[in-house]
Amino acid sequence: MTRPCAVARGSALMITLLLIVVGSALAASLAQLVTQSAMATRNSLAGMQTFYFTESVQEILKGTLRNATPPCAFTTTSLTPFQIDGVTQAEYRTTASSDASVPPYWALTSTLYTPTSASPQGQRTLEWHHIRCTANYAPIYASGTNFSSVTSSYIRINGTNRWSDTPYDNCSKNVPAGQTACNAVDEYAKTIFVNGTKNTEKYTFPIISTANFFDFYNSGPAQSIPSPVSGVYTLYNSTKSPSPYHYDTLQMDSTTNKTVSFESWDGSSPSSTCTGYCDTNLVCINGTGTCNAPLKFYLRVLDISKKNVVVRMVPGDYYIESIWIHSSTNPARFIINGTGAVNLHVKYFRVQDNTWINNPSGLPGNFTLLLYDDPSIIPPWGWTTYNVDWSDPITMDGVILGGADTRARIYSGSYTLNGGILTQGTLSITNPVAVTYGTAAKAAVKKAMMNAPVPVHVGEGSWREY
Repeated sequence: MTRPCAVARGSALMITLLLIVVGSALAASLAQLVTQSAMATRNSLAGMQTFYFTESVQEILKGTLRNATPPCAFTTTSLTPFQIDGVTQAEYRTTASSDASVPPYWALTSTLYTPTSASPQGQRTLEWHHIRCTANYAPIYASGTNFSSVTSSYIRINGTNRWSDTPYDNCSKNVPAGQTACNAVDEYAKTIFVNGTKNTEKYTFPIISTANFFDFYNSGPAQSIPSPVSGVYTLYNSTKSPSPYHYDTLQMDSTTNKTVSFESWDGSSPSSTCTGYCDTNLVCINGTGTCNAPLKFYLRVLDISKKNVVVRMVPGDYYIESIWIHSSTNPARFIINGTGAVNLHVKYFRVQDNTWINNPSGLPGNFTLLLYDDPSIIPPWGWTTYNVDWSDPITMDGVILGGADTRARIYSGSYTLNGGILTQGTLSITNPVAVTYGTAAKAAVKKAMMNAPVPVHVGEGSWREY
């Protein structure tokens, strides 16, 4: 009776041992699977973190370029922590190098390690090539995004680079969503798109409102246009008694050469305590004493229809509602006498003959043309769509600033500008425009924009990952 029980007990022991071995093997396999799964999860998480962290680093770099002092200052960084809520999640470093010479393109390489470079669980490198970062006012800008529609038109910047209305580099190429045309050409003659909603890209303009324009119709009777002395009409500034001293229409229609000379005083009644004339910085020029206020001149219409006309302007502000140049021979010339700046405020400016403005001996910082829109005013040539309507060659040293609703058209002639054209309205360029945008022109544009923050535009370039 005892032998069978011993056999049974032996079998149970063997089965138990077998189950223990099998269970241990299964437990070991399960533990290995759990460990491998946890490692895979950690690696996947590290990879995903590295991927998105590196993308975030590129966004950080864009902000760094825009907010650097000066903007677009490329620097190579040492190992930098990538933090979220003050906790370091990864480390990265960036290096910068030149990508091309003209225009200046750059390449940025960023490498990120998760969680640290000493013991990385994830690593990713991104190369950002062909970056073009511009940090100044463009020579030509229009909020209305309407540059050109004629094949023969072009904008030449600094004599070599060229934007033209061709299938390869016109405003219809690579237009961002929501825009119909480009609205700026930078100093390298490359079209750019300035987003009016981004503080880093939008243009800040001085106030150009008809509310600030002289009211010719409610300021009392205008002064009589004086007879010319030796061919010179002399118009005095607004502080000459009675004040405000303003004129209605000066029509330069003689067949002989004529000059209109704006003067600060008439030789017997000084315009202020300054015995010379006052510039826009309230400095007395060519005289003694002090200046009480900048000079201002008010003329409703300047109509130049004949021969060689010279307009001599001392530094100050000129409010001329309508200017019409349709002389038959030789250029009309606007010349600045003395040092300081002339600000010419106009509502309508039509040019139908060759014209020189602050040229050939002028500086771009000495002349600013400010455009106002007033649909209630009909200029002497009749109703018009444009505030600026230029159909003959113009050579100008200076800056053009346009108000919000202004419309400017430059066509049927070639134009040479040492300065810039920036308008909140629309700008139609249908004939060649050559722009010099050197140091003096940049300074003039910055001054005309009242030193407002310079917009920064960062070109996206191309990416490569490894």
